[in-house]
Amino acid sequence: MPIPAAQYLRVSTEHQQYSLENQSAAIKRYADERGFEIVLKYEDVAKSGLLLRNRPGLRTMLHDVVSRQANFTAILVLDVTRWGRFQDIDESAHYEFLCKQAGTPVHYCSETFSNDVTLANMIIKTLKRSMAAEYSRELSAKVVGGHRKVASLGFRNGGIPGYGFRRMLVSSERKPKQLLATGERKSLATDRVILVPGPQHEVQCVREIFRMFVKERLSTRQIAGELNRRGTPSVNGRLWYQEGVYRLLTHLKYCGYHVFGQRSQILKGPSVTMPKNTWYVVSNAFEPIVSRETFQEAQQIMHCGTFFKTDERVLDTLRALWAEKGKLTQKLICKAKSVPSPQTFWSRFGGLRNAYRLIGYSGVQASPDITTTRKRLAAIKESLLGEIVKKFPEEVRIIKKNWRQRSRLRLRDNSLITVYVCRSSHRSDGSLRWLLDTVRNEVCRLSLVARLGRSNNEVFDFHLLPCIRRAARLTLTSDDPRLLAGVRFEDVGQFLSAAHNLILRRARG
Repeated sequence: MPIPAAQYLRVSTEHQQYSLENQSAAIKRYADERGFEIVLKYEDVAKSGLLLRNRPGLRTMLHDVVSRQANFTAILVLDVTRWGRFQDIDESAHYEFLCKQAGTPVHYCSETFSNDVTLANMIIKTLKRSMAAEYSRELSAKVVGGHRKVASLGFRNGGIPGYGFRRMLVSSERKPKQLLATGERKSLATDRVILVPGPQHEVQCVREIFRMFVKERLSTRQIAGELNRRGTPSVNGRLWYQEGVYRLLTHLKYCGYHVFGQRSQILKGPSVTMPKNTWYVVSNAFEPIVSRETFQEAQQIMHCGTFFKTDERVLDTLRALWAEKGKLTQKLICKAKSVPSPQTFWSRFGGLRNAYRLIGYSGVQASPDITTTRKRLAAIKESLLGEIVKKFPEEVRIIKKNWRQRSRLRLRDNSLITVYVCRSSHRSDGSLRWLLDTVRNEVCRLSLVARLGRSNNEVFDFHLLPCIRRAARLTLTSDDPRLLAGVRFEDVGQFLSAAHNLILRRARG
């Protein structure tokens, strides 16, 4: 009886027109000579042999064999290279061992060694696997060398042209042939591709971006907002974002340079950013859209930005503002154009207070640290939420969809309650007032306001109010009339009854 077998076929590129038929014919001859009957076929078309994840045919076959769902007892492959050019030869042997362990050995039809475990055949098979992997490495080195040679001549190696440019097909002597549309590729190996300026409105937009950045000194975010306000579309009709504007302002192709080798990915490995001294940069490769002087001026402005400044230079701007104004406040820092934003000092030094200490400024030592205050209020709020849920575990739970949203309470009837913790401050007459920072368009049914005592360490009282939907900083007094619309209580245990009473009162109208 013939032995049921499956054949596995693989071609690396679509240009290998008859490769599948040739492989299938050779495997058919091998099967007829040795008593196999081909009952199933697996194939991978235009798939590299370097990685298993890119080969659905081989993965399906391995799954069928290992899960014992296959109706065949042998696998026929043309040779070791069709099984794969895995850079780790143990990986190739591992997949073959899985098949052998499941009772479905792999037969290489055109190899000189036989399918047994003798020492000579095992050595030859291991050598063949190493040769298959080495072929890919050598071919990769040749391809990279060819790309570098083409790039050194000022021709494009591939990729999209970018905003403001189009791809032009030229001969090896740079004689124009035609513009290439998106998705089109050259048909002759001797042809080359260069960049040419695109539609006039895109070219004008690129020049306007450089003008706004160099002359008006607008930031990339402001430029993107201005372009969107004017209704100027980006690539494929999309909106502009500051990242796209930044890439446009820093790419050398807009002043006529061709750059190759900024990133590298060898043998399907990870894509890595290459150092600038390894790039291939060719001047006057394309027709520039902006002058070289304008581009250089844009780069100088870019490198004067905060991102490229050292910590000491950032602190120098703070010292200069101190010398000019005689004091330092967050409001002054925000208004000063020569000083980075307060967020920069938070990310670099851990806060404005630390930056003040580094430059020797002591004008805020007596003022409270707003960061410490916010952390303490957040801890009080989390403790309060936990205490409420602990009191009413079956009726109340805490919800928080993501890190951007505040934690809120949800009742059993799905009513949402926003919780505010208000710190107290002393008025001139000795009485207390409370600061309430509300959130705009808050989706809730009720708002729970917890007013802290004189020391701001414990809760003074609670007020359950209808949902506050406008963003504002409210100042509450002890007998504030705005609190009369809700229910006041002093103990957490009264929360649920107060909520039900307020909901019932509002339902009655």
